[in-house]
Amino acid sequence: MIFRNPRIVNEARRPEAIPYATMMDGLDNYLLSEMEAEDVFEDAVFNAFLFNTGPVETGFDFAAGSPGSPERLMADLGLLPAGGEAEGDRARRSGFPWMDPIPARQIVYDPLARNGRKLRWYAKSFILP
Repeated sequence: MIFRNPRIVNEARRPEAIPYATMMDGLDNYLLSEMEAEDVFEDAVFNAFLFNTGPVETGFDFAAGSPGSPERLMADLGLLPAGGEAEGDRARRSGFPWMDPIPARQIVYDPLARNGRKLRWYAKSFILP
């Protein structure tokens, strides 16, 4: 599978907002490149092709020194490697949003749901060391 570079294009509805839309284009596309969205989307589409599901987990990596941040708490509990390392070869940067594909074997669905519209909950499973 080959993916072209994903881009976001913001179109202004009013002529006076064109400079702001252009500025937001640059900011959005910078964040997409920092999150390595192309690799994440490629993995998610591949999982969707193989397993009929391709979920993507998103979040925000707070500054490493900020007390009470969810990532720091998870690192202290041993659920997330210290330093914000992501799965695979991608690295999370402090103070930036992140995306990760979730493998189909880690998704747990509501057993009573007959279809996607009736799905009341789903969760990501993980194993503690």
